[in-house]
Amino acid sequence: MGDHGGSFVNIGSTATQISESEIIVYTATKSAVDAVTRVLSKELGSRNILCAIC
Repeated sequence: MGDHGGSFVNIGSTATQISESEIIVYTATKSAVDAVTRVLSKELGSRNILCAIC
């Protein structure tokens, strides 16, 4: 992306807000994606790179 900035969007899920025993692995991996996206947003924001979850 270099000096021109850019963006990427990860697909989130409402499953991260609820606890269902049948989908524990799905919920855990989606929560990890949310966390990584938040950290990348803070780290890359100064380089004009947008990181978002939809």
